[in-house]
This record gives sequence, C-alpha cells and structure tokens, in this order.
Amino acid sequence: MSEISSARHLLSQVNLVVQNHEKFQKETGNAFSFTHALDIESDEVRLHTRLIGYLINPKAGHFQGDKFLKLFFKAVDIKEDTDGFKIEIEKSIGKIDRDNEEGGRIDLLISHEKKRIGFAIEVKIYAAEQEKQLKRYSKYLTYNFKSEESKVYFLTLEGNESQYHQEFDKYEKISFREHIHKWIESCRLASVDQPIIRETLTQYLANIKRLTNQNPDKNMETELFEIVTTKDNIKAYFSLLELQQKVRQRMVINLAEDLITHFKGTRILKVEYSEKLGIAHSSIDFILQQESVRIRLYWLTNWGKVGIGIMCSEKLTPESKNLLRNSLNFLKLGAYRDFADWGWFMNIDELEGRPLLNEKDWNRFGSGFWKDKISNWVEQISDTYLEVKKKMENGI
Repeated sequence: MSEISSARHLLSQVNLVVQNHEKFQKETGNAFSFTHALDIESDEVRLHTRLIGYLINPKAGHFQGDKFLKLFFKAVDIKEDTDGFKIEIEKSIGKIDRDNEEGGRIDLLISHEKKRIGFAIEVKIYAAEQEKQLKRYSKYLTYNFKSEESKVYFLTLEGNESQYHQEFDKYEKISFREHIHKWIESCRLASVDQPIIRETLTQYLANIKRLTNQNPDKNMETELFEIVTTKDNIKAYFSLLELQQKVRQRMVINLAEDLITHFKGTRILKVEYSEKLGIAHSSIDFILQQESVRIRLYWLTNWGKVGIGIMCSEKLTPESKNLLRNSLNFLKLGAYRDFADWGWFMNIDELEGRPLLNEKDWNRFGSGFWKDKISNWVEQISDTYLEVKKKMENGI
C-alpha cells in the first residue's frame, strides 16, 4: 500500500471513531460545556483565577472546608498544614511605580499571618506578561512575609519560563497540563458523593485538556491510540504529523485572503501578505490609499508573539508618536511597544501562539471570527492615524 493510500486509510478509521463518539456525546449530552457556552475557556480572570481561588478557599460556598486546599498543596508540593491559611483573589499590592519595581495585582495570594508565609500565584493563559511582574510579587512577599518558605508560582498552560527569566528567576513553574490537571482530578475523586461539585470539576478538567491539546474523551483517545500505533498505520501517522506547520500556515493564509476580500473597494488600497505567514517577521500589510503608510499585522516570533502597528515611509516625530500612542490607548490589545522603526506598535495578547492545531482555531480562522476582529482594529487605527495626521498638519 502506498503512503498516500495508507494515510487515507488511517484518516478513514480515525474519522469513523470520531463520528461514533460524537454520536454518543449527542445521545448522552456529554458534549455540553458551560465554559464553551459562556466563551470563557481561556479567560484567566473570570474563569481560571476565580475558580481556582474559590476551590482552595476553605471559607468559600462549596462547604468542603480545606479539602481542596490540602489537595492543591500536595499537587504543587507545598509542605504546610492548611490550617490558618487565607486566600485572596486579585490582591492589590499598590499602584505600579514608574520603574516597575513595586505594585500590581497578584492573581492568587495564599497567606498565613502567624507563620508569616505567603504564596503568590500568577496565572498566564494567553495574555502577555508584564515587565518585572514576578519580581514585584517576590519583593512584596519578602517585605510582608518574612519566612523563607514564601514563594512566587508562575502558572502557565505548559509550565513555561517567564519571558523575563534572565532578569529574575526566583519563582517556581507550575502548569495546567500537569499540576492543575492532577489537582482537579484529585478533587473530583474526593467529591464522589457531591454530584454537582464533581460534574463541575469534570467539565473544568475537560476544559484544561482542550487548552493543553489533550483529548477530553479518554475512551476515544484510547481507541485512537490503538488505531494509530498499529504496524500498518504508524508510518502514515508520522507522515501526517509532518503536515502540521503547513496546516497552521493554511489557517493564517485563509485569514489573509478573507481580509483581502473584505477590504476591496475601501480606503485600504491593497492588502499584502508574506509568503510564509506565522514565522518571525512575517506580516499582513494594509496599505492606505494616497498615503505612504502601512498598518501591519506582524509576527515577532515563530507562531508566538503577534502585534499590530503603523509603518510610515517617513519617520514620525516624537510628538507625532506620542499623540498616536495616546490616541490609540483605547484599543487595549496588549502592551505598547516603542520600536524605533514603527510609528506605533501594540502587542495582541489574544493572538499570541495562534492558531493552535485544533478544530476550534481552524473554525475561528476560517469562519470570519478573526477577520472581523482584525478588520475592525485596522479601521480604527486607520481613522485614528488620519485624525492625528490632520492635527499635526494644522499645528494642533
């Protein structure tokens, strides 16, 4: 059998398994997800920080006391008795100073007044990390909790390093994939006689698996694994894996083509895009009519950080750049970046690491979801740039 025939046969087998399990989910209602229904699957504050904080709080309305906190301590290897610990969500530690050395808001603070111990947890899903964020939290713990057992935890999907790791490394990495997954599973098992809590935790666990690209359906995962790892199918499986980056690029090219169609006949004269979208320094450019200006959707790293900015053929004055920055602050897409060659630039936290290789992102990049968002940003940036240009020409 040729490689193409083997790949087709494998895909046919996989598709049959997926269809059978989708039929089962439809019949049983197992596909229902409150996080998906509310569109909060990756919301760091409204879902993850608050739900984790609620569960580990012995005084919360779940009436399970410190049961979940004990299991959390075990999952992240905190060797402390849970009695007397206080939980605070989005703890304000003052206004961030000019040098980013103090202040901020700690996502989760677990503290013990008598023992003088504090554990600060920073939750990061897709949002950009603030400069010196973990260092500020560490300074707060040092000043307010004298114990050497105090610690900053950096919670990400995969247990990543802080992007400022070289400047500050006194923190511990924990992940949703390993630590939170293990903790929620243990909480679920400990709630066997609490059906509402158990089912809520089951749905949250499935949400974590989706975010970390794990199959929420264990039975389907096992069945697919057995199919893929047979002698006849394994070669075809590895051949398909080699297509991952091409599939990812196709998703972004589909988006670029949709944007070209969207802006036909508008004041955006032309939309152009790089041959290999998604890799570092690739871009989708929106060229304004009668202006030597491009609004550029720009990949700073390979399938990582993404931003949007204004490129001008003539270098803008500091006054013009400041006026643009102040005028575009309303966008709130991510951190402002002061690049010498750009008139204005802002990170897009929502697009960092996108697209993921899953069905949800395939649909979002092909259904108009991202096309609508990006075209709206481009139009707002274009309007603002023209207003600022007019003000500068009139000497305002």
